[in-house]
Amino acid sequence: MNSMNLPADLSPATCTWLRVQMTIASARAVEPLRAEIKRVDDFTNGLFLVIAQVLPHILIEQPALAAKLAPHWRLDAQRFDALEAGATPKDDDESLDLLEARSILYNMGLDLTLWPTTKQKGSVRAVPRVRRA
Repeated sequence: MNSMNLPADLSPATCTWLRVQMTIASARAVEPLRAEIKRVDDFTNGLFLVIAQVLPHILIEQPALAAKLAPHWRLDAQRFDALEAGATPKDDDESLDLLEARSILYNMGLDLTLWPTTKQKGSVRAVPRVRRA
């Protein structure tokens, strides 16, 4: 019952009090980290929205760029779908989090017909969806 390596001669009431104090201290220490994570998450979501709003205009004006991005992002979208369905990552650097933005942008490009039609192999996913943590 003494899983916290407390001295054996402490009373149960003292052990309970210490556990409560450590829980309170841990919660106080974690709160600034949670606030920072939320701030960084909001910032990155804002950046993604800017990219999603600006990128279609850039790709319409730069079809050569669209032609270069489409095959890579199509593969990323396919890998995202495979991982989401339970496939094993190819390496330690491959994760849903790293592939998701490119998958969403690729599917958005399909919906807006931004990709060259000769390179399209069909929609990976007809409607972009957002993964919820």
